[in-house]
Amino acid sequence: MSTRSNIIARCSDGLWRKIYCHWDGYLDHNGKVLFENYQDQKKIDKLLKLGSISSLGPEIGKKHDFDWSTKLYEQHSSKKITEEEYASAQKKGQEVCNVYHRDRGEPWEDTKPEAADTLAGVWTFEETLTEFSYVWDGRQWWVGDPDKGMQAIIDLGEALAGKVSIHPNVKAFGIGVIGKW
Repeated sequence: MSTRSNIIARCSDGLWRKIYCHWDGYLDHNGKVLFENYQDQKKIDKLLKLGSISSLGPEIGKKHDFDWSTKLYEQHSSKKITEEEYASAQKKGQEVCNVYHRDRGEPWEDTKPEAADTLAGVWTFEETLTEFSYVWDGRQWWVGDPDKGMQAIIDLGEALAGKVSIHPNVKAFGIGVIGKW
């Protein structure tokens, strides 16, 4: 099961942009990747210009086979590559973003980032599709408390350090299935 997230940033042009990320949206992955690898405004702008992504990597990367992971697994399970080759290729593949438009060829209209003049314009209170929302304000990363929405954003560094604890309700099809949703 995927842990979906939004990645939202105030971009260099002053607009707020939001993209969707399907996999690994939890703090220990997407939160950590953003905090450790996306501190440069130009790099963040490039990430948001990709549109929605399947998975986030430390590097933006270039166009590649969207289904690389499945094909690699098939090679591994049919013993066409060794365990070491599999592990190495898997690690290399996870170093870059897997992008719906660039890598899978999905229509741009379906994957382009949402844009607005304000944070509330791209991240509404009613937003319930994702478990986590990460917000770059032009200086630092924040994470939205998954159970309180955009009214409660928390310093991502403090959340990663365990100084603040957040635990999202489990969601199915954008609706909470446990807790107050």
